[in-house]
Amino acid sequence: MTEKELKDYRKLCREVDDLRQRLEKEQNREIPVVSGKVKGSMKEFPYIETHVGVEMYEPEAMEASMERIRRYKAKLLEAEQKKLEIEQFVEQISEPELRLIFRYRFLDGMKQSEIAKEMNMERSGISKKISKAFATFTQITF
Repeated sequence: MTEKELKDYRKLCREVDDLRQRLEKEQNREIPVVSGKVKGSMKEFPYIETHVGVEMYEPEAMEASMERIRRYKAKLLEAEQKKLEIEQFVEQISEPELRLIFRYRFLDGMKQSEIAKEMNMERSGISKKISKAFATFTQITF
């Protein structure tokens, strides 16, 4: 997991919220209804021609709406999956203090100075712990 991926967590949260709103809006969208008549005939002899009125959603508008819904759902699933990966990565950090720092910094979006104040540490100590952790993660990855 890279620092950029972790920093993108907050953006992913906003994207998930945005996609959920767009999906809900699209699902509630009013699609125009078109009317028409179709020809048919009686079921039994003599087969007399009849005309029946029908109504249906406008096909092109319905298809476009369904395509937008499909795309929003796919993007939402992708963003939620990436979010979950980041959360799981942070929760798998074995050292409690470092896990808390990463949770505050990357999941909660706190500044290093805020974390330092919360944890009664120096800001530079927070920065060093994060840098050291990324150096360690890089060594493990390769």
